[in-house]
Amino acid sequence: MNPQNLAFKLLGLLAPGREALAGDLLEQVQKGRSALWLWRQVIGAIVTGCIRDVREDRIGALKVVAIGWATMLGFFFIAGDFLAHSGDQTVPRLLSYLGAHHAGVLWLERLRYVPATVIGCVLSGWIVGRPVLFYAASVCVALAVAATAIAWYAAPVSVPHTLFYVVMLALPYWWWSGLLIVPLLIVVGGLWRVASSEPLGTKGTLW
Repeated sequence: MNPQNLAFKLLGLLAPGREALAGDLLEQVQKGRSALWLWRQVIGAIVTGCIRDVREDRIGALKVVAIGWATMLGFFFIAGDFLAHSGDQTVPRLLSYLGAHHAGVLWLERLRYVPATVIGCVLSGWIVGRPVLFYAASVCVALAVAATAIAWYAAPVSVPHTLFYVVMLALPYWWWSGLLIVPLLIVVGGLWRVASSEPLGTKGTLW
């Protein structure tokens, strides 16, 4: 799929009901507009539509955030530790056998939490469906506030065990990329949902 087709696909998934706009954009592209121009228009339309939906249904927006967070934290509470520690014996041994001794240590210290985090973020985005951008934005803001607070406090801060899977990609190891990775994983889950089935909720409402 080329970048132009991908842009129109995302517009249809995340901003449904904008067929007229899609037709206008296609006409402009055929007249020679660049792919960069197209992506600016598509992203603007998606963001504008998201903001409009939130303004029209604030209760629905709160439900989206609450259900997304509840799904993610519930998954971490139930399955996080199991997934994180299920490979404690086999993965380091395999890496050592392959000669990657340092990778085995890195797995035990940091990387073993990644599978649970990825699954939890994607699952929560899948549950939310089409309004995933608003939910992902709420998670990004929460992580940014936490990162700022910890940087200002300049000391280790304990967090609830379940939340560890949320912040481990952003705090304290990879905060510079985690603030992008976590919301991106959530968006991937939402896109997966709307690309494979009808979004949850009724037309015209967030939920």
